[in-house]
Amino acid sequence: MRVRTAFGAELVRACFDRIPTDFRKVGFRSRYTLMFALLSRGAPCPDPTCAMVHANWGLGGSLFVHENLDPRTHDRLAEFLGPIPTWTVPHLRRVELAHSVMRWNDNDDRYRVLPENALECADRIDCPVLLLSGSRNEAWFDSDELCHDVLADRYPQLDVRYTKVAGYGHLDAFIGRGAALDVFGHILRFLAECAAQPRAVPAAPGDGESGA
Repeated sequence: MRVRTAFGAELVRACFDRIPTDFRKVGFRSRYTLMFALLSRGAPCPDPTCAMVHANWGLGGSLFVHENLDPRTHDRLAEFLGPIPTWTVPHLRRVELAHSVMRWNDNDDRYRVLPENALECADRIDCPVLLLSGSRNEAWFDSDELCHDVLADRYPQLDVRYTKVAGYGHLDAFIGRGAALDVFGHILRFLAECAAQPRAVPAAPGDGESGA
């Protein structure tokens, strides 16, 4: 699966510098038409725009569980997402091979403040973290659960939690018709628990020092 995804993504990048989302703006006489046609084969919906987004613009995996979308959301996918650039593919591939979020612009001083490898600097995290994923996520699969396990093992002092939401994929966890109740409820409970925790108060200068 990973080999097929990697090959497909590089093939798409070699052909296009960006991929449109809205078939209505492409039509039947465009260099993108064949791509829309190929991705529509076996898609859960006859709408070419939906098929393009569902298939992650041909870059591998699928972005959402189709039946979780409200018809009004479904019909506005092109408005929400727009075209995507393919120049991000090499960075994503670097992240995948490193099994960590990696800095990309190593030669640009504006990005020096970012860690070269986010996992190696995760001990700097100073707040609770909630990792959340749908049980039918076919975009990132089990990466959030794996991230939780790695962080908990390498940095046991961190407050890292993982929640799997049954029946959801990737994008529909945000824009699905029931996401406000099924998904956001987990986030609100997490925030409420964090707000209820006592906050550490930094010691004032001179605290703990003996008087002269």
